[in-house]
Amino acid sequence: MQRPGFWDDQEAAARTSAAHARAQRKLKTFRDLESEAADLPPVQQERSDHLHQLRLGEPVEQKEQQQDPNAVLAKVRAKGF
Repeated sequence: MQRPGFWDDQEAAARTSAAHARAQRKLKTFRDLESEAADLPPVQQERSDHLHQLRLGEPVEQKEQQQDPNAVLAKVRAKGF
């Protein structure tokens, strides 16, 4: 669009400019979706934890404590025992 003579043909320049604007909007949409997709792994893990909780009837917190025994101790200390 900065090429000398580009704007001499107003109709062609307007079509090219409109196509450029559409491409920019599509690129922005793609980048927005790409950014949102980056957030999916934590959401998937949370969903998996909740499904696990529903299937087994144990709270996710309890599951985490089973994986980290220090978490139980930290909670007990926080309560003042």
